[in-house]
Amino acid sequence: ASDDDLTDYVCGWYNEGFQVVMAATPGLADSCIQAAEKSGREVIATGWDCAGQSSSVITSAVNCYSTVVQNELYLFGTQNNWDQDHSGQTETLGTEVDAVGLATQEWRLKTFTGEEYRELYQRMAACGSSASSTTSSSAAASTEATSDSAATAEATGSDNITGIAQCCDVGTLDDESFNQGCWEAVKGYGDENGIEYNYYLPSGEDASDEDRETLIRQAVAEGANTIVCVGYLYGPA
Repeated sequence: ASDDDLTDYVCGWYNEGFQVVMAATPGLADSCIQAAEKSGREVIATGWDCAGQSSSVITSAVNCYSTVVQNELYLFGTQNNWDQDHSGQTETLGTEVDAVGLATQEWRLKTFTGEEYRELYQRMAACGSSASSTTSSSAAASTEATSDSAATAEATGSDNITGIAQCCDVGTLDDESFNQGCWEAVKGYGDENGIEYNYYLPSGEDASDEDRETLIRQAVAEGANTIVCVGYLYGPA
């Protein structure tokens, strides 16, 4: 369906009496926002903070890619490897490592305050940390503030990482999603620790597994010893 078709479809929901629609993926946000503006209704965005796009966005449920990637980089930078809980594993991360949450820069919820949200989030994080989950204790420990992690890395030798490359499977760096969030983490870690960093994008949407493998090899050849591969399409590569 076209963007106009999606906008008209969501307008139909609003006309039927729906007050709020959640855009379940970032790609739907624009259509839902347009429909909300036409109908005088509201939207909950997901994936990225969309408050700046429209006053109709009352909140955004966001994935904190930058926090997660920086934590993993600091973990590797201080240990020179990932332990068995991290290496070769798929981790499900939540509030216990600040991996998800509501955007708080512009708080527009009227009967649920930002302070109430932060208190609830802390309780949820505490439950997540104590419960049995796929998140390792070492990952949970990595929730220290970035500045504290940077100090630790400097003290113990962040020179385990001598060059960072971010390889994206599709899209651009300003996608307001996976690529952009991870790139902010790579830049932040590199700038704080004096480490060179670069990014590599596929030549087009039809890039093959071989093309993505070529990007990784190019990054290594150009001096990167730590590769951040963004996107599930990097599985085969």
